[in-house]
Amino acid sequence: MARRDQALSKTGEGDQLTLALPYWPDTDRAAPRPFLLSGLFPVVKRGTRRRLESEEVAVWGDHILRVTGQQMDQGDLDTLLELLHRARSQETTAPVETSARELLRCMGKKTGGTQCTWLGQSIERLQNNSIQITSNGRATYQGSLIQEFLRDEKTQAYKIVLNPRLAEMFGGGNYTRMIQEVRQALKTDLSKWLYGYVNSHRATLENPHRVKLSTLKPLTGSRATDKKFREMLRAGLEQLKEQGVLADWEITAQGVVVLTRPERAVVPETPRLGYGP
Repeated sequence: MARRDQALSKTGEGDQLTLALPYWPDTDRAAPRPFLLSGLFPVVKRGTRRRLESEEVAVWGDHILRVTGQQMDQGDLDTLLELLHRARSQETTAPVETSARELLRCMGKKTGGTQCTWLGQSIERLQNNSIQITSNGRATYQGSLIQEFLRDEKTQAYKIVLNPRLAEMFGGGNYTRMIQEVRQALKTDLSKWLYGYVNSHRATLENPHRVKLSTLKPLTGSRATDKKFREMLRAGLEQLKEQGVLADWEITAQGVVVLTRPERAVVPETPRLGYGP
């Protein structure tokens, strides 16, 4: 299937607009960069999920991001990534038809009753949250992530319609791809958050990515002590190095995190295929 970067087309009725997601390989998952460079899907300690009321969360770059609803986490991002992956081969107004167990299997999770209950709650959080992203003083996205959620309580069959406007967030190559197998191999929510963050920056040997600990911690949403966060960060970065996501990393005495990614072969046809600005 040909790559669709910013496909916009009129439907047959009225002026309804159909927005298409870009297409990426089956081995990958993808999300808009502001989702991965912010506290939208933070590192949340079990039992500490909060209710947000138009709360501004930290975000990298020239954006303002406000969230209303029950706090989401990296597990909810797993759910969204899988739904976006399935929706990329169809119009975003069409429902994703699947089942709880099928989704869980593809997410690398167990498929028991407890996990099915969690998945239903995760989808409800994605549906009930209201998100407002403002860039350069203009609202670029406002609304929920899921528009409709239909569930057969007996069979656990799902019909899920994503917010069609999500496709606009992928415009101009402003998204990041991650290898699903690598994401599933990561052991902690912080290492998963870091994977999206690292893959959203070039971080070359000649020009490593540098970020202060005092800047990075709010982006992750972690409420751990500074000492504990540093310990968790070291472990998470080492996981990324083991998985080949990072070539090297360092935390300087001045509290600056220095990240270098492995060199990648350049693909001339798609020079901005979601791998950094």
